[in-house]
Amino acid sequence: MKKNMLFRTLGVVLSLALLVMVLPASLALAATIDTAEVINTEGTPSTNPYYGEPVGETGDSIEVSGIGDNGVEIDLYFSSQGAEEGDEIDDEVQIYEKMYNFTILGGIDGDQFNITTLEIPDELTDGDSDEDVHDGVYYFYFVRATDSNKNIQYIVEFEIVGNSDAEIDFDEGPVGTTVTITGYGIAPYEALLVEFDGKDITGQVGDPFADEDGDFEVIFDIPESENGDQTITVAGEDSRAEFEFTFTVLASIVLSPTEGKSGSTLTIGGTGFDYKNGVVFFFGGDVVASTDITWVVDGVYKRTNSVGSFTVTMEIPEGLDARIYVVRAEDEDDDEIVAEAHFTVVMDSIIIVDEDSGNVGDTITVDGTDFTSDDEVTIYFDDEPVGTADTLTDGSFTFSFDIPESTAGEHTIKADDDSGGVAEAVITVEPKIALDLEEGPGGTEVTITGTGFGYRSDIETIEFDGTDVDIESGDDRSETNGSFELTILVPAVSAGSYDVTVIDEDGNEAEAEFTVVIATATINPASGVGETEVTISSSGFIANSAVTITYYVEADATTGDSEVFSATAGSDGVVSTTFDIPASEYGSHNLVISDGTNSATVVFAILADANISPATGNVGSTVSVNGTGFGATKAISITYDGTLITPTIPITTLADGSFSGSFDVPVSDGGNRTVTVSDGTVTKQFTFTMETTPPGIPQQNPIGSERPKQPITFDWADVTDASAPVTYNLQIASDANYSSLVVNKTGLTESIYTLTEAEELEPVSKDNPYYWRVSCTDAASNSSDWGPSATFYIGTIWPGWLMWLWIGLGALVLGVFFFWLGRRIAFSSY
Repeated sequence: MKKNMLFRTLGVVLSLALLVMVLPASLALAATIDTAEVINTEGTPSTNPYYGEPVGETGDSIEVSGIGDNGVEIDLYFSSQGAEEGDEIDDEVQIYEKMYNFTILGGIDGDQFNITTLEIPDELTDGDSDEDVHDGVYYFYFVRATDSNKNIQYIVEFEIVGNSDAEIDFDEGPVGTTVTITGYGIAPYEALLVEFDGKDITGQVGDPFADEDGDFEVIFDIPESENGDQTITVAGEDSRAEFEFTFTVLASIVLSPTEGKSGSTLTIGGTGFDYKNGVVFFFGGDVVASTDITWVVDGVYKRTNSVGSFTVTMEIPEGLDARIYVVRAEDEDDDEIVAEAHFTVVMDSIIIVDEDSGNVGDTITVDGTDFTSDDEVTIYFDDEPVGTADTLTDGSFTFSFDIPESTAGEHTIKADDDSGGVAEAVITVEPKIALDLEEGPGGTEVTITGTGFGYRSDIETIEFDGTDVDIESGDDRSETNGSFELTILVPAVSAGSYDVTVIDEDGNEAEAEFTVVIATATINPASGVGETEVTISSSGFIANSAVTITYYVEADATTGDSEVFSATAGSDGVVSTTFDIPASEYGSHNLVISDGTNSATVVFAILADANISPATGNVGSTVSVNGTGFGATKAISITYDGTLITPTIPITTLADGSFSGSFDVPVSDGGNRTVTVSDGTVTKQFTFTMETTPPGIPQQNPIGSERPKQPITFDWADVTDASAPVTYNLQIASDANYSSLVVNKTGLTESIYTLTEAEELEPVSKDNPYYWRVSCTDAASNSSDWGPSATFYIGTIWPGWLMWLWIGLGALVLGVFFFWLGRRIAFSSY
């Protein structure tokens, strides 16, 4: 008994614990809003047609009111996305605007709330995505502010209007009229629902959608419907924004054929007539007896169907003249529901074609008889004119034309002289394919041109020797004229001839032959220096196989040192890979592409390349010479302007034909000089431009005296130049124009010169001095201008008589002196 009591007590405790655990969740989901509404309060009832209704435009004032639990704090959300109570904001609802936060307070009338300060926003920006407010149904969501899950407690619908509009391009016409409805202002990417006369035709118009801006365009043909006004409705599937148009369906008839002989059968198809009502027919203004009309659609009641359509047949009356007649169909109760078409009665003419079948492009000859004499006949192929012919006096003609692009099957050839002479014949167009290439290796891209296949018929099968192949590019179905163009890749198969077969979904089939040749490969480019990037393109290899490309380092070799590159053949046996040619010696190098079974060889010609740096300079400049693609381990010779130069360090190529060295530029004239680099087989020539800048003019120093003594020394300042050494030129003349040179010295290596004994100058007067000047020349034969002239003279030249006079006077003075001296000595001896 005590045990039972214990167990009961434990049960009660556990139950209470579970209740405590689930209570918060239950409270969170408990309804906090009993009722709520949102109405338009913009303006007044007289100025706002939506006043007091849950309808309005963006920017309108609204009133939010209702009854809920006292003291509960509420967040109010506004969204275009529909949800249910209990769903979560940010989960099912991700596009919204958080409108307001308020607390429900108790009052005289209970726990009510009433908010009158809100306006309909023009955009929603608080959710995961932003959206402009468009027309349609929107939702106000009431959420307890303290609920972390944001569970929706209450929902109020509100319809937005005034942001959308739409228009239709035609408002009347027969069945089949193409109409376009364009509009804007609905939800982005929203699905549209289209109805015609209350029937859903959305699927028939291609399941239209609005674009990212809420704009839309709906294009469709007016479906079969009875005569008169019909309603077209376009509505947003989610927003429920709706547009309504009225289209007036007019009666229309179609004749088949539109011309023929008396006694031939005419089919009349009508649409847009009255609902299940009789129709009266006229031919050429005369009523056609009801007994002469055969009702195809409703042969029992002989009336239109539920959508106002009908199909009947009749025979063209006998004995009619060849001309155009009006065919008229009129509702038996309402003569305003009427439609007309024209039928041409033609002569009893005949045409015969020389072939009853052929391919597009084949030549067909048409012979006609019993046409209007001396008239022009137009020849048609399926109602398209292909040429004209002139009839003879007996009404006959002959005309030839090539079968135009057209679908497989029977086609009508018609001749019409517009004077009542009309005749037809039938020819069958058969499918045909042509290949742009008739042979090639596996992997070759082949273009297949097809003609005479089905109307927009899917290309169902392409076989190569009975094996399906894929379309690589081009059409996967024929055009409306039965033609197509596509490309395939020839499978990797052994050499031989194979059938290529194309079959469309209508069962049209044609064949052509293709010859597979051995594996081939190309290299692009096929020549260049070492490390040139090349692309190997090849085909005819095993599908998806590992392929090696072996490059033989030695020219013309197929064995020995090599470098191997890897690639993988595609499923079509085609290999395409790019890599850099290794640096190697001059000559042709073999590259063998192989999958272990099939191989192809291409040749790459290594070309020599070299350069000098710098390419301009002066005498003594050090010039670097570098080259690739020369012979392996060969001595390199360098000539400068035809003279062999011996570099300080001899230059020899490496095993890969490359080299590097230098030389010093020898003495040479300024201007372009030819440098040649050769290994004895490969020669490269360059131009080295020797500088042509003349050195500066030497600065002449005074010779010390205007009348120097001999031997005279001439001195001037040293001149420096990049092309050393500099030599000097000295000229001494007896005239200022230097036409009478006394001394002319060239190639002086020093900036001073003393005249030799043999070069002693004759004395001259100051009035007729000597002139001297200096110039210089660098090692590149660039010469400076002459320096300014300087003058000097040597001694004085006396007249002859004056010289002898002075000599005589001197002798006389010496005689008197010695006489006096003798007398003096003699007197003193006494």
